Amino acid sequence: MKKIKYIIPSLVVLSSLVSADVSVDSLGAHLGYSNFKTTQTNMQGSITLAKQPDEGYLYGELYILLNGAFEDKSIKPTLNYMISKNSDFLNNTLMAGVNKYHYFESFDVYYGALLGYGFQNWDYNPINNTKDNKNKATSFVGAVQLGVEYPVTKKLFLDFNAKLYKHNYETRLEPSSGVKADINHPSSYSLAIGLRYAFGSVEKKEVLVLQEEPVKEEIVPEQRPEPVVKKPVAKPVPVIVPVVVLPKDSDGDGILDKDDICHNTPKGFSVDENGCEVAYNLEIKFKSSSSKIEQEYTQTIEKFVLFLKNFPKYKVNIEAYTDSLGTKSSNQKLSEKRAKSVYKRIIELGISKERMSYKGMGDTNPIASNTSSEGREKNRRVVAVLEK
Repeated sequence: MKKIKYIIPSLVVLSSLVSADVSVDSLGAHLGYSNFKTTQTNMQGSITLAKQPDEGYLYGELYILLNGAFEDKSIKPTLNYMISKNSDFLNNTLMAGVNKYHYFESFDVYYGALLGYGFQNWDYNPINNTKDNKNKATSFVGAVQLGVEYPVTKKLFLDFNAKLYKHNYETRLEPSSGVKADINHPSSYSLAIGLRYAFGSVEKKEVLVLQEEPVKEEIVPEQRPEPVVKKPVAKPVPVIVPVVVLPKDSDGDGILDKDDICHNTPKGFSVDENGCEVAYNLEIKFKSSSSKIEQEYTQTIEKFVLFLKNFPKYKVNIEAYTDSLGTKSSNQKLSEKRAKSVYKRIIELGISKERMSYKGMGDTNPIASNTSSEGREKNRRVVAVLEK
């Protein structure tokens, strides 16, 4: 417990030094079983095999996930402290690595790689009535891991984790004079269950449901003729008044049904004179000279992705624009980076690559004046062009 008391603050401080943009995403813990492979070489004299019993070891782990080190927020750096222990054996390991998360409807899957350093105390005596064999060893440690998480609440996750380690702890067994063997622990594995608590925003947000508002047809009441006053001499002639039918624009895109080739265009999208070519301003603004998508636009992109899932017939071309500051060449490259950032984020949220493309438009087609900061901010925009 004393070691844990100092390890957690140390990991937090280390994470804060990685980058100014890096923050603590979440804190987790595991408890379970571990097993170390033991080999014996260079035996001299009569000696009992030193392989430890198959009883296994109590395994514990504390880890911190970081956020902000990568543009792809499904990739998270991790800092880990592990401990394995039984009556004869104690192993402490400090490691750092990277995890990749894949998000599904009711669970998440992650995998990753870690690298670090381990400290081992091995006190094992396979031969009764002989001297104790106490050894201390250190080694670089590499590991791969695989895990599955299930949400308990929006910020608390139940975690099942498996790790495979590679290391080289070298010790020696000398129960009596003239009897010895070199002992090595080349690999190990762990199986554990645990909990992870996310401090910031969770990776998956509630599913938004987009529904098109039904088009309300205006009903024009039938106009009835005014009663005709009968004259004593002339026979009354009935007056027929036609029903007035207003021209319809069923999908609300500004093109009347009689001229609209593409029916059922979604609301909020601009179209051409035939009502077909669909374009939608995603309202994503970038800071000057940056292609990083700010956190405030996450919900905007998720809402657009849900629309694409509800309307799979549409293909999307992401077009990004810059303001006029800088050279034409630099603006073209920057716009391509911005378009690619949005393109990649949409694919990560479940839209097939076959439906997606992107293009940098440079500083062309400004929608506001580039002489003011407000106008330049509007021109740094991303537009989604949809085609059937």
